Amino acid sequence: MYARAWRVPSDSEKKVNYRLQMNNVHKKSQKNIDCLMEDWHCSAWGTYANNKTLMLIYEKSFSSKYAWLKWASAFPYQLSECAERTNRLKILSTGKDEVKQEKKVRKCSHCSCEGHNKASCEERKKDKRKRDQV
Repeated sequence: MYARAWRVPSDSEKKVNYRLQMNNVHKKSQKNIDCLMEDWHCSAWGTYANNKTLMLIYEKSFSSKYAWLKWASAFPYQLSECAERTNRLKILSTGKDEVKQEKKVRKCSHCSCEGHNKASCEERKKDKRKRDQV
C-alpha cells in the first residue's frame, strides 16, 4: 500500500488544498485507512480488477504548506508528493510505522525464563557444575 499526493489549486490564497490517492488498499485494511483519514473528504474510489484491491482519493485543505508537510511526515504509510511543475515524486514519508514490529523477547529453552538464552542461563550452568562434580 502506498500513497501519492498532489496540490490542487484553491479559491483562497490562505488555504492549501491537497489530494491524496491511496493505492493497493486491501479490504481488510480499509477500516484502518478510514480511521486515519477521518478528517479528509473521500472524493473518489475504485477497484483494481487484477488484484481486487481498492484505490481511494481524499481531499483536504490545510492552513499552510508547512501544516501539510507536518501532517505528511507523520503519515504511517509510504507517501510521495508529485511536484506541480516537474511532476517529479518527492518522498514525504517512508512508511516506517507500518513496518515496525515488536521485538521478540529472548526466552531461555532450558528454564523458560525471559531476558536470556540457553547459553547465558545461570540455572543451566549450575546444573552442569553439579553433573561435573558427580
